[in-house]
Amino acid sequence: MGLFGKNEKPPKEQVREWTSKLRKEQFQLDRQIRAIKREEDKVKKSLKDAAKRGDTDVCKVLAKEIIRARKAINRIHTSKAQINSVQMSMNHQLEEMIEDTLEGLDDQDELEEEAQEEIDKVLWELTAGQLGTAPAAVSESLPETEVEGATATTSKTEDFADMQERLEALRS
Repeated sequence: MGLFGKNEKPPKEQVREWTSKLRKEQFQLDRQIRAIKREEDKVKKSLKDAAKRGDTDVCKVLAKEIIRARKAINRIHTSKAQINSVQMSMNHQLEEMIEDTLEGLDDQDELEEEAQEEIDKVLWELTAGQLGTAPAAVSESLPETEVEGATATTSKTEDFADMQERLEALRS
């Protein structure tokens, strides 16, 4: 959930959507430029006709109109450049976000490796190096040992008896 309960789109999709809208605006600005240039050409033709007739007042008004049209075109070109700049900065920021995310994943891997090294170190210290002699991974089947049932149970009962004696000694 985004701000005010809206569902937010992923940043990549938002940038694509905004870029599309900006491109449409640029096409609209191009259309305006072409329309202004067509009008400017008509005014130029009218200015030439007025000059042939010797009508200086009309020529001055038409010349001012041409100047306004050129200024408008310059302003529209400036707007297009700003829109293009916004597009480029959005794409750049998205790329940076993706790079930062990927770097974060790399950092996560490094942290996991460091944590595993610390775990191995602590286990080595606590087991006095015995864990290092144990196999790293369990094989598919356990090794078969030929232990007689009688000796195995006898040693277990002896161990149990020893533990009970120690427990009694601790209680007293």
